[in-house]
Amino acid sequence: MWAQLIFLFATLCVLHPAYCSSCPTPQIRFNDSTHPGDEATFSNVEDILFAGLLNDGQQRVCKISCVNGSWIGPVCSSNSDGTFNTQPAPMLRSCIINEQELKYDETRQNLTIFVDEVRPLSFDNGIDYIQVEHGTILNFRCSDIRKFKLEGVTITKCVDGEWTEDMPECLPTAGISNANSTQEQLEYPPTLDFLVEKGEFGISETGELVISPGSNLYLYCLFERHVGNPSWSWTAERDYGRVWVLKDNEWRYELMMYGARDEDSGEFSCTTPREKKNSITVKVKEVTCGKIEGEHDDNRVTSEYQNRLHSRAKFACMEGYMVVGSEEIVCLASGKWSDRAPSCKRILCPPIVPRNYVEMSSQERTFGSRVSFSCPGGQRIVGAESITCLRNETWSDMPPNCEGKLESPSLVRCEAPLPPPNGRVVYSGKFLPAGEIVTYICNAGHVLIGHSQTMCLHNGTWSRGPPRCKPSCEFPGKPSHGRLLPRKFHYDVGENVQVHCNQGYRVLKAPKLTCMDNGLWSSQMPHCRRKLSAHKKKHHIPKPVQIQPTSTTALE
Repeated sequence: MWAQLIFLFATLCVLHPAYCSSCPTPQIRFNDSTHPGDEATFSNVEDILFAGLLNDGQQRVCKISCVNGSWIGPVCSSNSDGTFNTQPAPMLRSCIINEQELKYDETRQNLTIFVDEVRPLSFDNGIDYIQVEHGTILNFRCSDIRKFKLEGVTITKCVDGEWTEDMPECLPTAGISNANSTQEQLEYPPTLDFLVEKGEFGISETGELVISPGSNLYLYCLFERHVGNPSWSWTAERDYGRVWVLKDNEWRYELMMYGARDEDSGEFSCTTPREKKNSITVKVKEVTCGKIEGEHDDNRVTSEYQNRLHSRAKFACMEGYMVVGSEEIVCLASGKWSDRAPSCKRILCPPIVPRNYVEMSSQERTFGSRVSFSCPGGQRIVGAESITCLRNETWSDMPPNCEGKLESPSLVRCEAPLPPPNGRVVYSGKFLPAGEIVTYICNAGHVLIGHSQTMCLHNGTWSRGPPRCKPSCEFPGKPSHGRLLPRKFHYDVGENVQVHCNQGYRVLKAPKLTCMDNGLWSSQMPHCRRKLSAHKKKHHIPKPVQIQPTSTTALE
């Protein structure tokens, strides 16, 4: 799931001592390899937050939590500000789908598997198995619902490494069996067929025949009439005509449905005289797919967009961007699109690393960018004098080299670069010869915008200009018995954060902090104090003492 993990900070259990206990050192999974964690103590840690770079390229704040001695999670923020809408889920095992078991099992060779109702499962590039996460749902149908009979469930779910149901089988029917005689064919369920007129139809991920309202449907049970009469049965509410027809030299026992309505939805079964049965589930509904996500992406163009059954949406990107994902998606019988809408990624060629004193005219690497090269005095360029960034994110040619004797390279010096406002330059030594790299650092309360390093070139200039040090405030920390929203690494000047106390607690002082232009917060972090119970027992207050002049003092 993760392309990259970067640990940020941890929340200590001293804030919620009853919530967690000692947890083992968590492992780090990086690029499909598992590495043991550092030798560190996590006995007082409640949450570990880290930056997760997901497979779709989005970066989110993620966390795992220590609960009763075990790590649960991870859960990643669905919000760009780093806040969490859900609590971490237990770290449950994934499930395996073995390609060999499907390939060599004759009863499953014609089984089509759908992941989360949309994507047909395929084993590409010689993959032997596919691993899916806990909670993944698989739907099943036979590759041809007319020629094969599904035996078993149509849905299963991965729960902590186990499937809730065994995968079904697709059994051959009489029409495609290896039977050598009519008598042998009688031992198989009958082959079914259908014809839809005056309407659209599709096959759902669970094998349902979905037809639009108003359609005419003809169901056929293929059976030799001289052997006997099969029978149609159904769970729908209406009655239907049945008749024998001879088509393409095949006897077919036909069921006729005219002007399909909602009440025609149900299971239709053909049973032979030997009680062999095959069924088709019919669903009458007007299929529409939902809105395509990211419709307002300014860099994406959508054409031929409708949302009815079999409608297609085609995508393209603006100049300088490339399509990431499917360029065309289809509205399926399930009412879902066949794939997610693609995104448009800016075309970027790889950074060019200068070699052998090669000097570059530009650091640009977007689509269409042209970079020219030159060599210092006394050297000649070998290779392309300029290259262009192409649409496929590659350069039109390899960067060149510089060859020949360099005239007094040791005499080339660069003047010390000026530090950016609110920052400084770090370098070693008094001289800055060609090839020397200096580093820019921003003062406290500022964040660096741009490149942090620049190099002295052989023409006495720096490869990049100075960056900008932008005033900002750092994350002020997590309040006791509460949370801070929004949650980010850096905050712009004037940006506000709000303290929200946990249930049963109230905030002391003003709950809002503002990032000031000096990089400091407008006030200290307010505290969350437990609320006093509104139904505490009232103290007994004795009645006043009455003094009788002629008797002893008494309390009433």
